[in-house]
Amino acid sequence: MEKVVKNVIRYVPLQRKIGLAILATFVVITVVFGIVLVFLQRLHIQDSTRRSEQYLKMLVEREAEPLANELFEKRLRAVELRIRGILGLEGILSVTVYDAHGSSLAHLDRAGKEVPEESQKVLPNVTTSKTEQTVWGDIPALLYQAPILAMGVPLGSIRIGYSMAAVERERRIFYVATGGLLAITFVLMLVVLNKALAVTVSRPITALKDAMQRIEVEGPGEIISAGHRDEIGDLIAAFNRMSGQLRAMFDTVQREVSERKEAEETARRLRNYLANIINSMPSVLVGVDKRCCVTQWNAAAEGATGISAEEAEGQPLEWLLPMLGDLAEGVRQAMLARTVKTDAKVPRNVDGETRYNDITIYPLMGDEVEGAVIRVDDVTERVRIEEMMVQSEKMLSIGGLAAGMAHEINN
Repeated sequence: MEKVVKNVIRYVPLQRKIGLAILATFVVITVVFGIVLVFLQRLHIQDSTRRSEQYLKMLVEREAEPLANELFEKRLRAVELRIRGILGLEGILSVTVYDAHGSSLAHLDRAGKEVPEESQKVLPNVTTSKTEQTVWGDIPALLYQAPILAMGVPLGSIRIGYSMAAVERERRIFYVATGGLLAITFVLMLVVLNKALAVTVSRPITALKDAMQRIEVEGPGEIISAGHRDEIGDLIAAFNRMSGQLRAMFDTVQREVSERKEAEETARRLRNYLANIINSMPSVLVGVDKRCCVTQWNAAAEGATGISAEEAEGQPLEWLLPMLGDLAEGVRQAMLARTVKTDAKVPRNVDGETRYNDITIYPLMGDEVEGAVIRVDDVTERVRIEEMMVQSEKMLSIGGLAAGMAHEINN
């Protein structure tokens, strides 16, 4: 049950939570106040009852001696006249006089009439005064009964019904007035506190929430006017500082992102430029890492081998260029020695034809980069031209020698 209440309260708006807190506080105050009021009202009723008892006691003490004489002399008419006089006093509801045996001798109610039922009642012998709270018709009443003595001898008793309607009326008026006062107090407190809390708490927090939502949509930088010099004002000031810091961080991040995009674009253009240069070269260019696996494969290499750059990347060098012999071992030696290694006129058989390549291995010299670049140039035509030139030179030498010999012979 407690978890259910907590979950329900968690999704209740702040102003309603405050209203519920005010209501709960008021209920607690009302309960405590009601308990105190009931206790005080009970004390008041007890005090009123005690004063009524004292009044009835004084009344009986005043009428006891005349009644004793009239009972002793059995003057019932005088007794009736006397109780009629008592009945005329304010608050007296009924008066009944009993003889020593508890039989009713005379009874009159507020209307001044005898009541047959009362005259038929027989009460036990009364030796001391006593008080009893009862209801007379629909009127709360106090019954006071006391003995009538003559020289210490009981001659009878008297019972007086006294109205407590005034006390009951005061009690009801008190409860109604108190309830009305509490209701008015609650309404005023609810209105005033809700207004005050709306101005001091709810509205600033709502403004904070709206500002955060705008930040979510439009980005940081939202500033809220404080207007408070309390904890809410401190919260707003902290929010403004945080918003400013977020704005600065956001601008910095945007600037860095923009710079990074520009750098990436520059790097992309540079890569494309270098790729165009590399792919435009007629020589086969192959880049390898320290394990002699291909990292770069230009267009000339694709044309010479029929293997695309995507297929060649990451593959061992000896798998891709087996026709060049133990090229991988030469690459490893060049990387280990960190010197350029050149092999000129390396022959290879292509479809029954001998072709020649110049192979140059350039080890990468960077501290954080290990690998090498291999350049392969097809120099078959150059070798053939060189051979033809050598052959021509030989023929020229032979021709010159023959001409000299012919001249000598002619001479």
